[in-house]
Amino acid sequence: MVDDDYNKVQKPLSGAKYQMAGVLLYTYPQVVQVVWPNGTAGGAMITSFHHTRSDFKVFWNVSNDIDFLIRDYDRKVKPIGQEIYEIIITSAKTGTVLLRSDLSVVNPSTGHVRLSLTPLQSNSLPIGTLRYTIVQNNNGRETIMFTDRDHGPQSSLEVKYGPIPLLPEPIRIQRGEFTTIDGALRVGAFAGPASLPDATETLTLMITGDHLLGRMVFEASLHETPPSSVNDWFIAEECVFDELTGTVVVNLTGNYSWVRIKLEEIAGSLTDILMK
Repeated sequence: MVDDDYNKVQKPLSGAKYQMAGVLLYTYPQVVQVVWPNGTAGGAMITSFHHTRSDFKVFWNVSNDIDFLIRDYDRKVKPIGQEIYEIIITSAKTGTVLLRSDLSVVNPSTGHVRLSLTPLQSNSLPIGTLRYTIVQNNNGRETIMFTDRDHGPQSSLEVKYGPIPLLPEPIRIQRGEFTTIDGALRVGAFAGPASLPDATETLTLMITGDHLLGRMVFEASLHETPPSSVNDWFIAEECVFDELTGTVVVNLTGNYSWVRIKLEEIAGSLTDILMK
């Protein structure tokens, strides 16, 4: 026998509305505890403290804030006076210094300092695992801060691709860059729309001319590498100019791997092309 009450609970009512599950977003910062190397009990090392994480992540294309908390050996708060704290980020393979930056003081009474990286600074760090060291400078005397349970002078950070695509810098093509290739004035190859970080598959070109009379042909290729044979290129778009003075915008749309430009100049001149 089937329980009628069970069916009433399990079967949805006609016309009932359902709400999707919510998504929770958290603003907790990345926090690292670093240890002051002088103990209060005659320099004795106290090892009964709990383990804390000392690694953190840096993401490309966005600002990164990482908070550091200065503590003594038994993890009590160490206020900040006139001393300056600095982070030194190095390559894990070569030991090369990649970035040195002072840490800003957020709250001196709680030993709270912060590393703030701009998107430009974040992008200057290579993708992968790096090392970092925290140094205290007190009137010219530098002291290394401990960053892990074993009182090591270094810890790790991981640099990762950011959530926001990095927009490519526009390419400026001057008239003098056109040379004779395959029997005509051409320039390229340039990476095509297929390699752009967005999904529009559109390459935008701003063409500026001075009484330009002629034709411009945009040739494309689907090869993985720039082709060396003229037979591996095909015409993707072409524009005819009749006394072009000023700038015109051309959108080249297609899943092309490579693009090159052919110029047929009858009168006037091409000033430049801005491509992005």
